[in-house]
Amino acid sequence: EQQEAYYYNGSVCRDLNDTLRAMENFLKSIEIGETNKHCDSLMLRNAYSNMEYLFYGVQDYKNELVYAKKRI
Repeated sequence: EQQEAYYYNGSVCRDLNDTLRAMENFLKSIEIGETNKHCDSLMLRNAYSNMEYLFYGVQDYKNELVYAKKRI
């Protein structure tokens, strides 16, 4: 449930153009997903995708590529 809560909070922040707070929430969702054996793999993939999108938006293409590879 925590993974989901952080993911949706990140989505709201993204929609409000609060990139920094969105990234913080997506990263927390990813951390929970990667360390929990009961992870929601679809939510984890979507968090990677959102991080890719946000890094593209701030023109950090190196980190965008990192999350693009994780998403696959």
